[in-house]
Amino acid sequence: MKSWWPPYIILDNEYASEAYGEWSEWAEALYSTRLSKIHSGNAQPHSISHWRGSLKGHKESKVLMQKKNRNIGC
Repeated sequence: MKSWWPPYIILDNEYASEAYGEWSEWAEALYSTRLSKIHSGNAQPHSISHWRGSLKGHKESKVLMQKKNRNIGC
């Protein structure tokens, strides 16, 4: 199955990106760029595995977020 936007199942977990549950500059840039490509005809739907890989994030960022959350009691 292919979709124009990341499927909910990929976004609804803490491993989807560095800023899970928050709208960030990264998310805005991803959305704006994708929307622009769709409108201009320069985008194609992606498979779930493509979306998962492109939104996976970086291990180092996740470790820092986990440490930050432990320090502030999240």
